[in-house]
Amino acid sequence: MMITQSFADATFPRLSRRHFCLTTGAAAVAAFAMPAWPTMRQEETLKLQPLRDDVWAILGGGGNSLFIKSADGPIVIDTKVGPMGRPFADVVRTLTADTGLTGAPLTIINTHHHGDHIGGNFAFTGTSAHPTIVGHRNLTPRVADTVDSRIRPAMLGEARGLSNNADRATLINDIETWTDRRFAPTTTYETRLSLDRDDLHIDLHHICNGHTDNDSVVHLTKQNVVHLGDLLFNELHPFIDRPAGANTVSWSTFLERAMDLCDDQTIVVPGHGDITDRTAIPKMVEYFRQLRDVVATERARGASRDAVTELMPACFAGRGFEQLQPRCLGAMYDELDAEADS
Repeated sequence: MMITQSFADATFPRLSRRHFCLTTGAAAVAAFAMPAWPTMRQEETLKLQPLRDDVWAILGGGGNSLFIKSADGPIVIDTKVGPMGRPFADVVRTLTADTGLTGAPLTIINTHHHGDHIGGNFAFTGTSAHPTIVGHRNLTPRVADTVDSRIRPAMLGEARGLSNNADRATLINDIETWTDRRFAPTTTYETRLSLDRDDLHIDLHHICNGHTDNDSVVHLTKQNVVHLGDLLFNELHPFIDRPAGANTVSWSTFLERAMDLCDDQTIVVPGHGDITDRTAIPKMVEYFRQLRDVVATERARGASRDAVTELMPACFAGRGFEQLQPRCLGAMYDELDAEADS
């Protein structure tokens, strides 16, 4: 694989001829060695959805992920929350074997630093066959906090719930010794990165701050698939992470630029929500416009931040992730405050 940096109907292998659920017990010859850990979260499933030739979405258990077949080795985009890392890795190795790639080197692309997108990296990095992990350069300094505040506590909570004392002790000891290397990128970029293979071309784009200060849009040019990470919450309230650099004005700019990568046939993969097309992008921009209008109107009337977070705007009725609505209203209030002070 050459990495360069600068400013339909599909046919699927046997495993993926239909939508179905893969449980944590997926069996295959491993393409990479992993610790013999006890399986956690057995009640959860991961749904495999074919998108194009050689491209599958893996849904559930965190942010939406992709598996991409390439002759030079499989590529995975995002790896779920920590407790789903091992089940996710089972699915990846099943796909790897089924597509004839057993033994080929793995590449992981992380769209940003949040734990529901990098949490499963550990399941691929605990051996000498460390994969290439690609992400924006601002992802690296945020990994330590994500591991310590999100991923490690979630994993320890799961481990402490195991009934087998020996398994529990082994797993807890392993988790407590994790370093950033189990999650951090090995290859970073600033504005654009191209991954070139004989059968595949992938462009990563970072335009400006959006959901965070380290978002990547991943464009599979040959397959006409765009993974937007958490820049797009499809028909859902988004997580506006202001401490990590989120800003809805630049976020909207980022989305509008991402539209340039899409045509009428583009498959758009959101960070959360259903697989969609480019029409979802202006809807996300419109959401931010409505959010700003609602909060600005109430703020002009003298409403406090607490009062604004309790609003139930009619324009957002029926939108998913409703538990995030108060946080979105509060984040916009803070954004308007910051603009007024600048």
